Amino acid sequence: MTTISLTTDFGLQDWYVGTMKGVIQRIAPGATVIDISHGVRQGDIRQGAFMISQALPWFPSDAVHVGVVDPGVGSSRRAVVIETDGPVLVGPDNGLFTQALRTLTVRGVWSIANIDWISPEVSSTFHGRDIFAPAAARIAGGAHPSEAGPELTGLQSLELPEPERHGKAVLARVLHVDHFGNLITSMETRLFPAESLSDLAPELPWGTGMRPEYAGIKSCYHDIPDGQFGLIAGSTGYWELAMNCCPLAGFCHQAPDQPLPFRP
Repeated sequence: MTTISLTTDFGLQDWYVGTMKGVIQRIAPGATVIDISHGVRQGDIRQGAFMISQALPWFPSDAVHVGVVDPGVGSSRRAVVIETDGPVLVGPDNGLFTQALRTLTVRGVWSIANIDWISPEVSSTFHGRDIFAPAAARIAGGAHPSEAGPELTGLQSLELPEPERHGKAVLARVLHVDHFGNLITSMETRLFPAESLSDLAPELPWGTGMRPEYAGIKSCYHDIPDGQFGLIAGSTGYWELAMNCCPLAGFCHQAPDQPLPFRP
């Protein structure tokens, strides 16, 4: 029986996540269900896409990944199963799997339309329970993705923020602010080696309180002096701005879509 992962913007205070797990266990009682996150900002497809892309490589290659960050639930947007050369992805066709698919080869895409794969009555507000969870459970139980319904061509994709070089300067974005208040930037460490950033400093929009001094590139959080912030090659494969045992995000107002300049 296959592992199923769940990523949603449902939070944990309601019954939504537990209900999806109940549906999966009813159809595929031997499946292992793992939560990636249910703390995606409401309707933030880009954040959900980033979280899924970060977790997916660390799962078994035959896992089924369910994503439900779905502001278009109940509309004409498609519900899809995506077979790749690794895992199977299940969710809305709204770009949620854009980043994950950068490192995968799509073998087929099918609409979830088979009446045996969905709940008898489908709510227009809870496709996670009525469409995506049952479909994932069927696949985990051994069904082939092509049984979901008609084959489709093309997928919706997100426009992802890419860093821009302007002479020696770099114009980045923040992809994610994690639980520790670290700002994960759009600069991949493999494309921006340390020597290309060593003479640059970030320009953050500070609040009215303390303005930490920039300590430059550091190898780990512990190496950042107290009251300062540094640039770390994070576990995500992207550069991140961080403080040591203190949330950098609490001192600045850097929004994900706001440019983040690194200048000489």
